[in-house]
Amino acid sequence: MTNSKLAGDDEAMGSSTGTPDEKEKTKVDLYARSFKNRLLLTWLFIFVVIAVFLSLSGYFLYDSIRDLIVYELGNNAVNIAFTAAKFIEQDIDPF
Repeated sequence: MTNSKLAGDDEAMGSSTGTPDEKEKTKVDLYARSFKNRLLLTWLFIFVVIAVFLSLSGYFLYDSIRDLIVYELGNNAVNIAFTAAKFIEQDIDPF
């Protein structure tokens, strides 16, 4: 076997015997890729935190509005029943 054939086999197996500039470029590419991944994960984390905060706020707002509506409907029902009872007491003969 010749040296060129051995070198070809090394390249096919993924072994890098490049110059220092190529190795430095590979390190820079890996750092840039790592930086992009960290940036993406940071933005994803921020998005999840905001989504959780807004969903919890929305749930508590919905729950308090629902309780307020039920309370107001109960008061209105009591007022209507009281008014109807007073009306019937005034003129009880037809009933």
